[in-house]
Amino acid sequence: MIQEAIAAAVQRRNLSRETAEAVMNEIMQGKASQIQMAAYLAAMAAKGETIDEITASAAGMRKCCIRLLHEMDVLEIVGTGGDSSNSFNISTTCAIVVSAAGVP
Repeated sequence: MIQEAIAAAVQRRNLSRETAEAVMNEIMQGKASQIQMAAYLAAMAAKGETIDEITASAAGMRKCCIRLLHEMDVLEIVGTGGDSSNSFNISTTCAIVVSAAGVP
């Protein structure tokens, strides 16, 4: 599926929701090589992603996630970091401020 999606994106054709989700499923399940993933992402970026492609890709990721069931009130405020932009990491500061405010 990813090969066909790469070819379509290179030709600047939009992917259907089903195709975008299927490609993300392949990626998340480890069925796509690093070269295929890089080619797919580069082709999509060059073409310009549609809202449907982005939301379908997110749906594919969510299908592969591990859901944690709990009764706690939680808020996740951090990103993955490592963007090499030499920018200020606000998430660390947020964690310190929230903790100082007494939020466990």
